[in-house]
Amino acid sequence: MSDRYRVRVCLFMVLLATFFAQLPLAVVMQFHHPDERYYTDAALLMTESGDYLTPRFYDGTLRPHKPLLTYWLLAGSFRLFGVSLLSARLPSLMAGGMLLLLTYALGRAVASRRETALLAVCLTATQFTFVLCSNRATPDIFQTTALALGFLGLFSALQRERAGLRELLAILAG
Repeated sequence: MSDRYRVRVCLFMVLLATFFAQLPLAVVMQFHHPDERYYTDAALLMTESGDYLTPRFYDGTLRPHKPLLTYWLLAGSFRLFGVSLLSARLPSLMAGGMLLLLTYALGRAVASRRETALLAVCLTATQFTFVLCSNRATPDIFQTTALALGFLGLFSALQRERAGLRELLAILAG
């Protein structure tokens, strides 16, 4: 078995283990953050009203000072999977998985070694803050994932000494 294949299998196993280890945490309230209710309430109101451009508090007052992406992801999850604690936190779990993939890509780009990139993924996956953020219906993990995507695009553009369309899109998404 080649090193490349072995590292990819290990990466897949780390992602799978991280997801299934965090899944039980996503359905309990022990690790909730008080701000989760604002995002879930606004997403529920968006889903009920069909107004996806105006986030609101549970009492109907405007909540315009937060990014819309979090509300849209939660509302989409509610529409796909129904209203539950797991469906509210599933977008965060998926963003956490994407962050681990971006961590691997960044580690691979910076260190040029698969093993170093895999170690970076393992270290990230076991960080307490990562576990908490990827199990909460708050924008933290989405912003961190977007920043990692932007950094990857920027590093790739600097490494190539020019920015192609892919790098520009990654930088803009970050």
